Amino acid sequence: MRAQAVHDAVAFLLEHLPPALHLVIASREDPPAAPATAARPPPALRGAGADLGVSVEEAAALLGAGMGLRLEREQVAALVESLTERELEVLRLLAARRSNAGIAAELVVKQSTVKTRLIYAYSKLVVYSRTQAVARTRALRLLD
Repeated sequence: MRAQAVHDAVAFLLEHLPPALHLVIASREDPPAAPATAARPPPALRGAGADLGVSVEEAAALLGAGMGLRLEREQVAALVESLTERELEVLRLLAARRSNAGIAAELVVKQSTVKTRLIYAYSKLVVYSRTQAVARTRALRLLD
């Protein structure tokens, strides 16, 4: 999440957190610097973003045994890079049969931005077309 309003709201929550309440926030990225007054969890309770990830081997096991997909190690590694939230938004709209112009209008971005997001998503999904991208994201249950 890159919206400053969200980070401000979380910082406010942390500053006013009752002592008896324990809060767990999981993220793959560290948030921007919190205000000095914000309560910080003990370092032992903080995990690095990589701790929340999935290894290539774990992903291969899930995709192979769990979903019956036969992917090369490089393909699995590309998926483990993970799609960004914005790439997933574009793929959801793609699955809803929106055109690039329609996706751009809904996300309030330029069509060239949509094309760039699709290029990155195709690369990570190891696909070459809109149809393949939608089929792969559905097979991987990324749109659920």
